[in-house]
Amino acid sequence: MADDLKYGYKGAEPTQSQSSNTGVFSTDDINELIQAKQWVSAGDLELIETQVLNDASHSTTAVEFNSLGTYNVHLFTWTNHKNNGYTPLGLQMKAGGSYKTGNSYAYALQYFSDNGTYTQDRSTGANQCRLGISAYQGNSGYAYIYNAIDSSKLTLVTAHSVQVRGNNVGANGLYGSSRYNTANEVQGVRFVYDGTNAVGGFGIFSLYGLRGA
Repeated sequence: MADDLKYGYKGAEPTQSQSSNTGVFSTDDINELIQAKQWVSAGDLELIETQVLNDASHSTTAVEFNSLGTYNVHLFTWTNHKNNGYTPLGLQMKAGGSYKTGNSYAYALQYFSDNGTYTQDRSTGANQCRLGISAYQGNSGYAYIYNAIDSSKLTLVTAHSVQVRGNNVGANGLYGSSRYNTANEVQGVRFVYDGTNAVGGFGIFSLYGLRGA
């Protein structure tokens, strides 16, 4: 292709960026961008932010993400998070300029273990959306967050995580769903430790947006 025709037509050259393709693209243009992993389409995951926690003093109270963009669906991941406590891991929502605690959340969960045990847990008045068990031996997982930026809908969360069990002898898993009990526009999310204790320790945390149509 001639340079003046690259990714479009002369006199009407389109624009292409991380979050948007606009203008008229030929089939060859699209194939070239796909091969270069630069073509943007509905369903793409776009990284908003990654944070690395390296806190041997375990004094970090929360890992906060205070920019959600314009996405209706978000993916939150945490990898190799390790702390020195056994209390549950969770997610809190920021609305009206502050993070919500108290009885702001509800959840329903299923715990399971490689030793054959299964446990249900649920609450209609919790201080966090539940994401995992403890991180004493290490915890990794992911959660999808729905409707966070829509002030007319409840924010919903589905989560799946795995934890190393006691002295590295096995594994525990969790899957379930949570909700923020108030229909508010959510302005940020934070990874917390039982809603009150320091999350501290180590781990990698990432927030993505799912591009819509």
